[in-house]
Amino acid sequence: PFKTGQHSVSVTGLLRLNEEGSSKFLQTNQSEFFNNIIQAFSKIIPVNEQRITTNGKWKNDPTFPKRVLLSFTINEAKSAMELSSKTIFDNMGTLIKRKGFTALSNNEYTSLIDESAAFTITPDYFGKYLPLIIIFLVSMDLAVDLTFTLLRVNNTPHLVIPNMVFLIVPHIVNFLLTINIYLSEVSTNPMFFTWISEIPTLLLSICAIFSAIDILAINTLTSNLFGLKVFSAPLSQRSRKIILWGSFINIFAEDIPQLIIQILYYNSVETYDLFPLFVLISGGLVIVHKLILRSYHVIVRWYHKRDKIREFIRNRRLSAGSIRSIRTNV
Repeated sequence: PFKTGQHSVSVTGLLRLNEEGSSKFLQTNQSEFFNNIIQAFSKIIPVNEQRITTNGKWKNDPTFPKRVLLSFTINEAKSAMELSSKTIFDNMGTLIKRKGFTALSNNEYTSLIDESAAFTITPDYFGKYLPLIIIFLVSMDLAVDLTFTLLRVNNTPHLVIPNMVFLIVPHIVNFLLTINIYLSEVSTNPMFFTWISEIPTLLLSICAIFSAIDILAINTLTSNLFGLKVFSAPLSQRSRKIILWGSFINIFAEDIPQLIIQILYYNSVETYDLFPLFVLISGGLVIVHKLILRSYHVIVRWYHKRDKIREFIRNRRLSAGSIRSIRTNV
């Protein structure tokens, strides 16, 4: 029997075609080839076709140059009733390993999969270590801002109040958004409720503190970092949108105003030591980093939406074709 499991984040893996399949893949419509394999797996497991997607990437296997590796992504579950992405991945691996004894061998396309090669996870090093980068930058940003506030800004009295406003207010907003996300998830997301009930309160408190500094820190809870359960929170799309747009607001409500304050400080003091210069440079780097990171998340979301739109259009075409076929037969 196939496995059932708990929530896990999206998983991307590579499967290998045999020589016949590789040759056919290179000579036919590759998009259609991908879609037919997805349809076959979705029916055999079974699982909704939208859970298995592809970016269309492929490459030759370095160890077997005549054989092609195809990339597929198993998207995370949207509810507790759905199989987890890791479970679907494991089931696909089991089907491939035992292809000769499963329905894969009866399908025109999946029969071309090389069962001697395991369905392997593609390592995402950027995504894997991104939470650590975020935590480091959030901590550094807070330390620099507090040090500047406590030790330097008093030299320019006219900047004290603006500095305090743009330091405190964004953190309050972040904290309120964080509380909103937690309460919403607990009340509407059974998977999140199960997850949070098994996580130590101290860890949640630490995460809430980091999230008050930068709301993007909540994403560390969904990163599956080191495979730890504490970093496998099943957040809803609503919460992800709040995090994304809240982080954009942070740039314009906190980071840019603070950078302007530091520039004004530079123009207001007679002696300018290395620390304010370091604060100014780090502030600029933080803004650049956040813009790149937010842009990355926007692009990822755009790709997911594009795949869903393509899937919807393809399903409509299939439905229209089925209707025409029925009418013809009648």
